[in-house]
Amino acid sequence: MESRLVMAGSALWFLMTYTLPWLLPTTPLLRVVRTVGLLDRGVVNVMTGRRRPADLVETFLGPVSPLAVLPAYAKAVSGRLRWRGRVYVATESGWRS
Repeated sequence: MESRLVMAGSALWFLMTYTLPWLLPTTPLLRVVRTVGLLDRGVVNVMTGRRRPADLVETFLGPVSPLAVLPAYAKAVSGRLRWRGRVYVATESGWRS
């Protein structure tokens, strides 16, 4: 149960940090927050060796990224996963079939 709360909190944090500032009306503070969010993504890409043009363009997808992974978060929080015809259920010690 605790890991599901952490997963839900993580999803909420990334949505609030990277996506929400782009959905709110523009203010000087929000311009700074948006810029810092984009710079954060770009700096992480450069520091981890992701310096190809496509990697750097991905920086600008930062605000959309949390939305793109919401289905994965939802699957993890649900505690049920179907793969190759088998259903796995999350337990405190891991996944079991």
